[in-house]
Amino acid sequence: MECNITRNEILHTVENLHCAVVRGQVIVAKPVFILALIQGIEDGTITCNRFVWDRNDGQYRNLYNNYKSIFTGYLPGTYMTPMYKPFVHLSTDKLWVLNRRQQSALPDHAYGAFLKDDFIYAELPATFWEMLHNFTEREAIKELILNKYIRTR
Repeated sequence: MECNITRNEILHTVENLHCAVVRGQVIVAKPVFILALIQGIEDGTITCNRFVWDRNDGQYRNLYNNYKSIFTGYLPGTYMTPMYKPFVHLSTDKLWVLNRRQQSALPDHAYGAFLKDDFIYAELPATFWEMLHNFTEREAIKELILNKYIRTR
């Protein structure tokens, strides 16, 4: 399923990600997840715009390791939101497309079993995938995320 979204809409969405607030603390799992994708593209470990939820998959492991590394590097001592949460909920921001067996409503609260039972693969909209492969656009997105969600903490 393709999601049509323009470059300007992507930048606007990244700048205005819906991040949960728990006990007054903004949860930055979605921005960290995008940074993990960017890191994987930069280091060549994410080469395919098809993401499966399988610990045996190399691309999954690289994405998870990047996600964990960004949390520990940029946000030491911060609770690391389980990766399945942004993996599911980034789709509500239209920056991530979940290809599922059933097209029922997404669960309100992400949980790991959902990804095992109803999930086939995820992908970035083609325009976003292309932007992340363009050095200038990728750097702009990375700086936007770092300045808005990470360095302000």
